[in-house]
Amino acid sequence: MTMAFPAIPLGLLPISPRFAAHRPAPETKETDMLITIKLAGTVTAQGLKVAELNDGRVTIETGRERLTGWPVPRVMRGN
Repeated sequence: MTMAFPAIPLGLLPISPRFAAHRPAPETKETDMLITIKLAGTVTAQGLKVAELNDGRVTIETGRERLTGWPVPRVMRGN
């Protein structure tokens, strides 16, 4: 005796695929820039750029406080 199996097992529903490519990409503007500054000697800090001063220094926000110092050149950072 042979049994006929249903095309879809009982209790399970077919899954329709959901692809991320069908959803539009969210519109975001990258205005915040992560920057490294030199505070004193070899002391550095990273944070989001808040302001640029006339003498070339940069103010950043670290999440706890705002710090002002000289920006570290990209050559010294290794990138």
